[in-house]
Parts: sequence; structure tokens; C-alpha cells
Amino acid sequence: MNNEPEKTKRGRKPIKRSGAMTPAQRKREQRIRQAEAASYRDSHELTAAECLAILCGSRWRGGPIDRGAWLQLGKLRGYCE
Repeated sequence: MNNEPEKTKRGRKPIKRSGAMTPAQRKREQRIRQAEAASYRDSHELTAAECLAILCGSRWRGGPIDRGAWLQLGKLRGYCE
């Protein structure tokens, strides 16, 4: 008998599932979360990663979300006020 407490498992925890996910499944979940964040947040609340995801994709190209992400990325990187 070992009196030591059980060690917690290390590594990535599964998202919304009981089992492990493949890298493709994790990437799909990430894209879904980023799309939801872009749709529901104001442009001044976006992070740099979310701005880059918006600018690299074709879903929002030429729209107000695209323009807001461009301006927010400029603010985050210190190019504009």
C-alpha cells in the first residue's frame, strides 16, 4: 500500500468530450471558438490572435468585422491610436 496521494495527469485536457481528440479535431474546435468570438465581440475587445484569424480567412473579407480587426491589430501593435 502506498500512502502517497495520486498525482494529477499532465497534458492537454479534452474539450467537451470524455476521450482524447485528434489534432484535426482540436483545430476545428479552435476555429469554431474564434469564429464565435469574432461574431459576438466588439472589435476593440479582440486579441491579436483573433484579429489575425479574421484577417487570414475569407469569411469576413471586406466587411465591418474585417475592418475592425485590422484597426484593432494596429492598436495592439502600436501603429495607430
